[in-house]
Amino acid sequence: MEATACQGRPRSVVAETAVIETVLRLLEETATTCEIATRTHSGIAGANALLTAGLTL
Repeated sequence: MEATACQGRPRSVVAETAVIETVLRLLEETATTCEIATRTHSGIAGANALLTAGLTL
């Protein structure tokens, strides 16, 4: 059995951690405040859609 970093954690905690990591990565990769705002907004919208889809399964 392969161990994972998310094993045993509630799904919501795993999802929140993924969103935070994505936002931090975007902040590191982007150069302008405007670009950060745009990418972060679309990233959060995408994450919310994934969470909603996951909750309806």
